Amino acid sequence: MRLRYLSLQVLIIISKVGIRAGMPVPQGGMPVPQGGCPFHKSYVENKKSMNKYIEPLEEHNGNDKAIFLAGGISNCPDWQAEVVELLKPSTLTILNPRRHNFPIHDPDASLKQIEWEHKHLRLAHTILFWFPQESICPIALYELGAWSMTDKPIFIGMHPNYPRRQDVEIQTKLVRPEIKIVYSLEELAQQIVGDSSLRSE
Repeated sequence: MRLRYLSLQVLIIISKVGIRAGMPVPQGGMPVPQGGCPFHKSYVENKKSMNKYIEPLEEHNGNDKAIFLAGGISNCPDWQAEVVELLKPSTLTILNPRRHNFPIHDPDASLKQIEWEHKHLRLAHTILFWFPQESICPIALYELGAWSMTDKPIFIGMHPNYPRRQDVEIQTKLVRPEIKIVYSLEELAQQIVGDSSLRSE
């Protein structure tokens, strides 16, 4: 009963505010702003710009432009979480191989994970590579070498103290000289958000 009473009081207050603001009030007593509810309008506009988020073993249908977050997972910070936040202004579907809950006791988990990554690296429109200072990231280096030999758009970033920094810089310059390597997650995200070719049509 108390909850109903409080809800009624809130409705009354909103109605009074609406009346004072000159909003038309229908029979139900709730003011309706001219041109529709601004809160709903803002939500709809924000929803249109929201990106989708997918992690294993959820499947991406390949219909939307997607970006795969390649880089260290084991023995390094969850840099992917920071990148996901930084990429919110984009409309890209984010494919994050770092699972929230990895079933470590499932003997088939690693195989399913690798198969998912193999498939979604190919479904992605572009690949982001990040190399942290805590790990050499041998699998990410393997993937970078493979995808550097294709024409798929690639963005590369690394911590300034990444152990194999010079190797990545030289090899990238030889194979994909158009790629500008950056040294912070913020710069990496800015490259992607600012790339007009990655925006939804």
